[in-house]
Amino acid sequence: SVGPVFSDGVTMTLAGFLTRRTDFDLSTAYSRGNVGATSSASNRLETYTATARVRRALGRRLALYGEYRYYSYGFGSNVAVVGAIPRTLGRNSAQAGVTLWFPVIRK
Repeated sequence: SVGPVFSDGVTMTLAGFLTRRTDFDLSTAYSRGNVGATSSASNRLETYTATARVRRALGRRLALYGEYRYYSYGFGSNVAVVGAIPRTLGRNSAQAGVTLWFPVIRK
C-alpha cells in the first residue's frame, strides 16, 4: 500500500560527564506506525536507533571520540518498497575521530 504514514515514537537521551575531560552521550529512539489509513500488521512500519558516544578532551579545543550506532527498520508485507530496498534491515557501525572547536566570533 502507498499512502500517508501515521506513527508514534519515543526518544530517550542520557548525557553527562564521567570526568572533567570525558563526556558521554547515550540515545535511543523507537517509532511504530502504519502506512495508509488501515491499521494492520501488514501495513506496519517500525524503526529503532541507538547511539553511544564517549569523548575525551585533549586540550581546550581538541578531543577524541568513539561512537557506536545501531539502526533497524521493518515494513509490513503490504507496504510498497522501491527496487532492491529490503523489507527489514539492521545495521551496526562504529567510528572514531577528532573534534576540533574554534571560535566563530571573538570578543
